[in-house]
Amino acid sequence: MTHVALDDEARHEIYLWVDGIPLSRSKGYISRDFADGVLLAEVIHHFLPKLVELHNYQSTTNSEAKRKNWETLQQKVLKRLQLKLSADEIDALISAKPGAIERVLIRVRSAIMRVSARSEEHPSRSDPRGDEHRLQRHLSAPSRSAPSVATASAANQQHTPAPAPTLRVAPPPQPPPVSNTSIGLADLHDGSSIANGDLMEENTLLKQKIATLEKLLAVKNERILALERKIEHLEVKLKQRNGA
Repeated sequence: MTHVALDDEARHEIYLWVDGIPLSRSKGYISRDFADGVLLAEVIHHFLPKLVELHNYQSTTNSEAKRKNWETLQQKVLKRLQLKLSADEIDALISAKPGAIERVLIRVRSAIMRVSARSEEHPSRSDPRGDEHRLQRHLSAPSRSAPSVATASAANQQHTPAPAPTLRVAPPPQPPPVSNTSIGLADLHDGSSIANGDLMEENTLLKQKIATLEKLLAVKNERILALERKIEHLEVKLKQRNGA
C-alpha cells in the first residue's frame, strides 16, 4: 500500500480538481459516490480517453459488483499508469471509508500529470502542433531556387558568342520578407493566446474554488439546522417528561 499524506490542504486541492471534471452524476459525498469505481474511470477517461473503455464499468450498490469494477479498473487501466491498489485499499474504497478515495485520486492525478508531461516532451507525428512547427521551419528556410537560376543565367552567358557590353543578367528576385513577418505575427498571436489561456484557466480555478466553498458552507448550514432541530426535539421531550 502506498502511503499518501492527506491533510486539509491536500484534500481541498483534490476536491477542486474533481469539481472541474464533468462526470455522469453529481458529486455529493465523495467516498460514497466513488465507491463503485465508475467515477474514477470517468476521471481518467476525461484526460486519457484511449486508456479507458467506460462500458466496462457499471454503476452498482452491490459489494461484489463494486469489487469487480475495481479489479477491472486495476487490471486494464491503473496497471498501465503504474499504479496498484492493495486488497485493503479496495475494501476501503468499496466500504466508502473516509480518506480512501482522496488518497487514490491524489495518486491518479500524479500519474496523469506524468503521462501528460511525457506526451509534451515527445509529441506524436500526427500532433497538429508538430505540423505547425514543421510548417514554420519550412517557411523560414532559405530558398534554394535562387542559386539554380543564377547558375543557369551564368551558363547562358558563357555560351553566348558575342554578348553586348551593356547586357546584364538581372539578379534573381529576393524573396519577400512576408514569411518572416507572418511567423513573427504568428508567434505574437501564440503568445497572446497563451496569456489569454492562462487568465481563463485562473478564472476557472477561482470559480471552482468559490463553488467548493459555497458547497462547504451549505453543508455547514445544513448541519447547524439539523443540530438546532435536534435540540428543539430534545427540549420538547424534556418538557413533556417534566410535565408528566
